[in-house]
Amino acid sequence: MNSDRVGAVFQPASVGSMPVTVHNHPVPEIKVGHGLVVVNRLLGVAFLLVLILLLVVVSPGRSGRQSGAPAALSPTSTTLPPSTTTRSPAAPVLGVVPPVPSATPPGPRIEIAVGAPTGSARCESPSCHWIDTRLSGFPPIARIEVVAIGDGRDFSEPCVTTADANGAAVCGDTRYDVPGAQVYAYVDLGDTRITSNTLTWPES
Repeated sequence: MNSDRVGAVFQPASVGSMPVTVHNHPVPEIKVGHGLVVVNRLLGVAFLLVLILLLVVVSPGRSGRQSGAPAALSPTSTTLPPSTTTRSPAAPVLGVVPPVPSATPPGPRIEIAVGAPTGSARCESPSCHWIDTRLSGFPPIARIEVVAIGDGRDFSEPCVTTADANGAAVCGDTRYDVPGAQVYAYVDLGDTRITSNTLTWPES
């Protein structure tokens, strides 16, 4: 074996100082550091491109809303009508009975009418008739005195009656005979005077 050739093969050489020879043939110098930098840059650019593509594909609607552009409807999309809500009335609470307002009893009332014809020494026919008086709304079992007025004056003793348990009564023992006179009756109930309707007395 040639010692010079063996020595040439295994002779150490400093990096960057001289080329390496194998069997007296120079070996091309490979710059390892520069190649790694280029590969790293290519990988970084590729990663950025993939990340941008993922953002565009995953969230296309978000970018559209941020830019203010309305989302386009596809030709096959269907617009639904707005829903309407009807409020049903509140159901009554079981077991609870609403209060019933108490009916206000009607106040005392007097109504008079021309009754049957009659006559006496002081009441001339044919214009003499009884005065039919009906009373309602008075205190139950109350004693009532009905005073009749004709032409602005009382012309008879009061008609006295007693109300029943419902506050109703009738009184018909007063008569009158002046044609064309305005006739009415009243009852004094404490400090309150209850007045009836007014009649124009007939001639017959």
